[in-house]
Amino acid sequence: MARRTPAATSRPARRPATAAPHTPDPPAPLPAVRPDVIVDFSVERGLLFVVLRNIGAASAYAVVTRFDQPFHGLGGTKDISTLALFRSLAFMPPGKQFTQLVDPVAAYFQRDEPARLTATLTYKDREGHRYSEEVPHDLAIYRDLAEAVPR
Repeated sequence: MARRTPAATSRPARRPATAAPHTPDPPAPLPAVRPDVIVDFSVERGLLFVVLRNIGAASAYAVVTRFDQPFHGLGGTKDISTLALFRSLAFMPPGKQFTQLVDPVAAYFQRDEPARLTATLTYKDREGHRYSEEVPHDLAIYRDLAEAVPR
């Protein structure tokens, strides 16, 4: 009996495909309507306030605010930077604002509380896009305003 051997194929040899260089997909564009959460400070009638506000047109979720250093208020008895409001806020609709009294401006500076603070905010929108903002503040501008308020 004759042994059968596989027939040779008459197909041409494969040439390696020339691969186009891989370019990463561009990131998906962020929505035009989005949350925009900020931390600000204000002075009214000689009192210093810290304000957390969503100035954007969409709701923010999982809002976390971290300050680069602690600062105290309410006569120096309360670490304002660690309030639950700044640690974790599940939901913040557009236009929502939280205002926290810090101290009379003069008392804040008499205790040598920090004049320069940076707040870093992280949050998401409804679709899960993540945002991060860094907001620097120089509270020294309010030192003079406290003296201008009549007693």
